Amino acid sequence: MVRASVLALAIILGVVAGFDWKRIPVLARCSLAVATAFLIAAVTHPGVGLEQLLRNPDGIGYLVAVARALGAATVVCSIAIAARDAVTG
Repeated sequence: MVRASVLALAIILGVVAGFDWKRIPVLARCSLAVATAFLIAAVTHPGVGLEQLLRNPDGIGYLVAVARALGAATVVCSIAIAARDAVTG
């Protein structure tokens, strides 16, 4: 299994927010909120992976757990809308 860095996930979701900003503003703001939560976790727990952060969660760990679920839903919705636009447009 690939070990995901919290900082890398924050950067990826920031890029997703940039792509969705004009096209789907609500999803872009959700991606930006998740990226912010991951960035806060990366600053408070430097060098920690996502699995390690969630194994023994503190307050930031719980925030990241909720943000991870929101981020997954946001990315799936963004991909589904992009696929729909590619087929219909």
